[in-house]
This record gives sequence, structure tokens and C-alpha cells, in this order.
Amino acid sequence: KIKYTDSAFPGVATARLTFDSEQFRSNPTVSFDWLGFNQIHVPQNYDAITKTYSGLFNGVLKKTYSTNPAWALWEVLTNPIWGFNIPAASLDIYSFYSLGQQCDELVPNGEGGQHPRFQFDERWENTGDQYEVMKAIASSMNAQFYEQSGSIVMKADTYDDYTQVYGPANVI
Repeated sequence: KIKYTDSAFPGVATARLTFDSEQFRSNPTVSFDWLGFNQIHVPQNYDAITKTYSGLFNGVLKKTYSTNPAWALWEVLTNPIWGFNIPAASLDIYSFYSLGQQCDELVPNGEGGQHPRFQFDERWENTGDQYEVMKAIASSMNAQFYEQSGSIVMKADTYDDYTQVYGPANVI
């Protein structure tokens, strides 16, 4: 039975189970499936189901369920209730957008199909230093962050074509 109540923690799901302990030999294992990381802010031109972007990005965000780690990190940084409450104006939204596109790029899954390059469905069981949490999420998508002109900028370790080959013939 699902019961909806007012919560001291809006936007946070909690669960309580009641059962007769005589029905089990030991404590039962309980797990839940949920759709995405939560409702998080993603670009307005983003379809979280198909993981595609349409048209030009105008900097406007909407809330929906998503497993894109770039936008999960955005939410962790900006959420005032359970996140770090960093003002969105302090983040370079276009670097997050570029990183989000890379995360959703389809790559071979090793079984003849394809899946997004990176997905994020994590939970935290302990509190942690903000910097360490940011670094852990960023590294899960081969990215790093740095400060530039007062904004937090994301940069991914991407694969590009060679621009110069160095060898014995062209090294002095």
C-alpha cells in the first residue's frame, strides 16, 4: 500500500515496511527500482527517454527523470534541498551541455547492440566533502571540472583524431 504524506524532506523519497517477522528466517532483503536519478534539470531540447537532443540549446532547463551523469552532477551542485545549493549562474551551462551530449552518445555494448556512453544511477549512504563528491561524479564520466572566470566549467577527456604524430624523424 502506498501512502502519500507531507515530508520534512520535500523531493526525497522515503519508505517504511511493516511485516510479521515470523514469516522470515532472517531480515529480508528489500530493493526498489526507480526511474532515473530523480527528477533533475536537463536541457529543454533533450528527450530523456530516447537520449537525444533536438534543435539549438537556448540555456533553458526543464525537470524530468534522467540517468545522464552530466545533468545528475548539475542537480547535485544546484539542488537547494539535498545538493550543494550552488547558484546556477556559477556554472558554465554550455560545458555541461557538451558533456551531457557526450554521455548520451551511443557506443557498442559488446553484445551487438548499443547503449549510452555513460549513465548515472547512484545513491549516497554517507556524507562527504563537496569537492570529493563532485570529483567522484565527474570521474565516472571521464570528466573534470575547473574554475574559469568565476564559473565551474566541465571538461571531458574525449577522443579526437590525431593532430600531430611525433617520432624520431621529427624530434630534435
